[in-house]
Amino acid sequence: MKRIVILGSKPDASFVDADEVWCANAAIGFYGEAVRRYPLAVNVASATILRKNLRDASVHGGLYQKKWQAVAAASPARLVLLAAPCDTSCVVEVQEALRRAGYAPPIEICTVRRRIRLVREVAKLRYPVVTRAFFRQPVAVQLRDAERLFRFVLKSRSGQGHGETDDDAPGKFRPSTGVLALLLAMRQHGTEAQYVVTGIGIEDRWAQQGNGKVLVGKTTTGDGGLTPHVHADIAILRAVAGRYAVRTTEPELSHLLPLVAAGALLPGNTVARPQAAA
Repeated sequence: MKRIVILGSKPDASFVDADEVWCANAAIGFYGEAVRRYPLAVNVASATILRKNLRDASVHGGLYQKKWQAVAAASPARLVLLAAPCDTSCVVEVQEALRRAGYAPPIEICTVRRRIRLVREVAKLRYPVVTRAFFRQPVAVQLRDAERLFRFVLKSRSGQGHGETDDDAPGKFRPSTGVLALLLAMRQHGTEAQYVVTGIGIEDRWAQQGNGKVLVGKTTTGDGGLTPHVHADIAILRAVAGRYAVRTTEPELSHLLPLVAAGALLPGNTVARPQAAA
């Protein structure tokens, strides 16, 4: 059975032997030494995140600049670039900047509509992904979110927008890049592969591994609302766990996915050259 690692930037990720690694955003560079030892690497990155460095490299103490550098210096088999909602210029700007930086891997655009289909067809969930956690927010936040969700649903049903220009749901009701990477890998490899989620968690979502250092970005939503992506990710992981062979190295995800057996983990945060899984 083919084994595929899904890698995020959460600090202290553990690694297992695998045939491929699918990385979220800057994890491909932040864990570069480990990633380079896998036979094949795919990077899934947000055009919105990458453009933030082009517009203001100083945001969050230069975190977005570090992410840009990590992605631009990587050489995966291909880059899947998540198009920005309602903004065709974002993808074009990022593509041109990558090419100027000498980026060679092929770039595949993943539109908003394609991401919505992934959630509906692979995870078998409605989109936007709204859970009971919605009602734990302050009433004012619930009302504001309800209005935004209504506008999104109304616009999507009316057929407005085409391809990468489509609007998207608020961040708290759609999956993170890491979980999208998992869904993309599942779409490609199906139920015959095993998937191991590492470096992706629920708590401390703003802390990221950065070449041996822990980098911290924005730490709060500021309005008492839900942290972006967390509850949508939980719902999606629960949904796919019943139909796909999904494991995790992260103890905080053990209530959602089975933990990888301790003997399967490679020591430390580096990998010996992976061998194909039996």
